[in-house]
Amino acid sequence: GAVLALPWLAGTLATRLAASVRKVHVTEGQHVGAGALLVSLSDEDLQGGLRAAETAVAAATTQAKRIENLAKQNAAIQAEMDQANVQLAQANAALAGVKANIGYTQIRAPFSGVVQARRVNEGDFVGPGMPLVEMEGHGALEFTGSISESEAKGLKIGQSLPFEVEGKTGLAQIIGLSTGGDPISHRGAIRARITKGGEAL
Repeated sequence: GAVLALPWLAGTLATRLAASVRKVHVTEGQHVGAGALLVSLSDEDLQGGLRAAETAVAAATTQAKRIENLAKQNAAIQAEMDQANVQLAQANAALAGVKANIGYTQIRAPFSGVVQARRVNEGDFVGPGMPLVEMEGHGALEFTGSISESEAKGLKIGQSLPFEVEGKTGLAQIIGLSTGGDPISHRGAIRARITKGGEAL
């Protein structure tokens, strides 16, 4: 195994919207990379709003071009051009707002780390600010190593174990555990965050 020194981050991810949970893509103890999709919220209403906003932008664009062509023929006044441009800008702003809200339905990991807790399940209705997933970045020090199925018996994520490295002792909490992942050795992997004694390493 190895001891890794890594930066520490933690955070509770929430939503800005009121919506139902479509799918939770992660489980507790799972390691995820930055940008990984954690939770998807329903966006049917927003998709309908997106189509309406796109239609409004198309109509405002057509109107602005029509007024511009009339102006070239001296058949439109400046006020009409100004009004058409304002309407187009408003339509584009509304479209951008809908797209932003659709982006908020995809809850993604802001950093690489481990899912500590999932607070919601599929079908749950959530509101703005409601916690969805708790994440923790890599601890200041971690152990990583391989482990057999027999060695993994009785172990579970969240469990604390004593360790000894070159005469230094302490405690480490298991944050990742998989067995039988290697098709040849049939050994898996274990990751543990050092919670006591790391300062001596």
